[in-house]
Amino acid sequence: MYHGNNEGLRALDMAEQRLKEARTTATPAELPGLNLALNIVRDTADDVAPARSLHDILQGA
Repeated sequence: MYHGNNEGLRALDMAEQRLKEARTTATPAELPGLNLALNIVRDTADDVAPARSLHDILQGA
């Protein structure tokens, strides 16, 4: 998860959480698309986030 007051980062964080939740009930055919979307969200957040906290890095966020 990413810290800060940036609305865009909060939206990306929310999207990441919803995609993670969707994967728990997805059919095998839906998983590749959900995984791709999750990777895109994470990559975008990494590109725009100033820096993640050490706690987040250690937690694998």
